[in-house]
Amino acid sequence: MMKKIITIGTILLCFACSFAQQNVQYTQYMYNKMAFNPGYTATSGIPRIIGIYRSQWVGIDGAPKNIVLSGQTPIKEKRHGIGFTVDNDKIGPSSDTRLAFSYAHPVMLSDKIIMSLGVNICGNFMEIDYDKLQILDHTDKELRGKLSQFSPNIGAGAYFYSKKWFAGLSVPDFLETKFYNDIQSSVAKRKMHYYLTGGYSFDLDAMIQFKPGALIKIVQGAPLGVDVSTTFLFNDKLQLGISYRWGNALSFLTGFKIGDFTVGYAYDYSGGTIGEYTSGTHEAFLQFDILKKHAENKDKDLPKPNHNTITDLLQRNKTEEQQDLELKNKPVQTNPTTATEKKQLKNAKHLGKEQAKREKKIKQAQEKALKKEVRKQEKTQKKKKTVGTTKNKK
Repeated sequence: MMKKIITIGTILLCFACSFAQQNVQYTQYMYNKMAFNPGYTATSGIPRIIGIYRSQWVGIDGAPKNIVLSGQTPIKEKRHGIGFTVDNDKIGPSSDTRLAFSYAHPVMLSDKIIMSLGVNICGNFMEIDYDKLQILDHTDKELRGKLSQFSPNIGAGAYFYSKKWFAGLSVPDFLETKFYNDIQSSVAKRKMHYYLTGGYSFDLDAMIQFKPGALIKIVQGAPLGVDVSTTFLFNDKLQLGISYRWGNALSFLTGFKIGDFTVGYAYDYSGGTIGEYTSGTHEAFLQFDILKKHAENKDKDLPKPNHNTITDLLQRNKTEEQQDLELKNKPVQTNPTTATEKKQLKNAKHLGKEQAKREKKIKQAQEKALKKEVRKQEKTQKKKKTVGTTKNKK
């Protein structure tokens, strides 16, 4: 038994020295896609802070432990997004801290599809403490003291999304860097990572959403990394799901929204030989949406349709469309001759733009109210059917 434990420990230490520079893949990646794709920055439309803690292979000394903290916010009326990420990974005697700043700019491809292009600048501070190892040959100068090195890097990514789906492609670190000891021997190397991600949201009914997704990681010289997940969202609050990392681990996920906070937990069951010596991997997640209520209150200040039925809402939309058509067909003087007429035309154009903005906000508010009313009626009808079925059985 002891021989097996020593063997596992040796493998882990070799892993720490040779591959500690490869990026960590979190089970709950769907909450913090900015960590590997700068194009995701501020796509939520509100300021947000996220923290994740991961303890891998619990029960094995020197096993990986990871913690990440990130923040993001839209600026300039949501025309730009900025964010930061601090990520620390510890494996055996090595510690790798990554600090990244990201920027993204969204572009409307259509009325429903947005493309967000992002870039990031980052730096990695790598440290290996050989004093934490039990050295058999104390005369080996290469295995003494601490080694540290800072390496700058850059990355980029594209993120496409709508209300129902998302897809992304990114390379968070373009530069391949090597980590050297005091005698210029390479002890670690960071390679370029390619990330592909995608997902879709299906409305099973008014209260349940089904969200399948996938993340693919490609690294030269390493096996293809594939994460496939399926989650169910109940009443926009409770989330339950399962995830499978190809040839590596089976994971169970849960999350819950409490006001502006979202908390989550994931448990990974590792297969193979390593699974015999560990109780699994635990991952905790916390998200805080800043000024979310303020954003919702701004939407509430918009005029809402004062109707009780879906028919009335649809009729009002039809009437407004007819009024818009009449205004477009109304003749406008386009060749003013005097300074007064030019000023009047300029003011009219400005008022027209402001009116268009107001009408757009009103229409969005009406659509939101309409969807809410539809869900409410579907829920009521479903309850009536359930009550009727129960009575018939009796």
